[in-house]
Amino acid sequence: CFFLIFFLSVLTDLTPTFNFFYYFLFQARILAKLSHRSIVKVMAINLNKESPFLVMEYCDAGTLKDLLHPRRRKSSRSDSSKGGKDGKKRSTRVVCSLDLRARLVLAEQVISAIDYLHGRFVVHRDLKPANVLLQMVDGVAVAKLTDFGLSRTRSRTGAGLDTVLGGSYPFLAPEAFRSTPITQSVDVYSFGIMLHEIVSLEKPWSGYEPFQITVAVAVEGKRPRIPITKLVPKSVWSLVKSCWSQDPNQRPVALEACVTL
Repeated sequence: CFFLIFFLSVLTDLTPTFNFFYYFLFQARILAKLSHRSIVKVMAINLNKESPFLVMEYCDAGTLKDLLHPRRRKSSRSDSSKGGKDGKKRSTRVVCSLDLRARLVLAEQVISAIDYLHGRFVVHRDLKPANVLLQMVDGVAVAKLTDFGLSRTRSRTGAGLDTVLGGSYPFLAPEAFRSTPITQSVDVYSFGIMLHEIVSLEKPWSGYEPFQITVAVAVEGKRPRIPITKLVPKSVWSLVKSCWSQDPNQRPVALEACVTL
């Protein structure tokens, strides 16, 4: 059976706002209709405006962001024990515990979930490692896409969604910064940035301010640097580049990306 956690959308010491409730309502309505191995399951929903919450399956292995960028550990040994003079504790760099192949499996699970969403006319709009939970199944981590508060459904004709800016700056597609309708290709762009992070273990646009990211992506057409390494197949970098194409029409659909991986 599944373990459950309560996802509290309103803290007890805060007064819920009208907009916040509908942000929550969007997420609840979308999640209630979804069923996919790599999308977090919702067991129950309480839409009481005073204390709305979701009951979701328990994901016991943190987030994909935590996995890719483990926190530095403070060393219990001081410099003085190594012949140093200051006696201060130093942090030890911790690297990702999964090899490239295992990380690409997680990436394939994520884009499979995105393909499932797009097949049901849902655009996630906030795809990033922090919104991918991990659940251990028989000793193996399984990706679980979550946080559908910014998600929207599109028409069956493929018409664009609203132009309201939403999502996290490092993962936003160029068209998301402009006053133009967006389509499901914004998720493919975000996946391209996320796939780059999964493979390179480098945070996108680290050190950049939101305005700098806006100019670099939307105006100058820049992207995060691709490391020079023989460890990553060229087909993976080709997929990254096609997913983050400046022209939305040049990006593959989620199914194509899934098949490539």
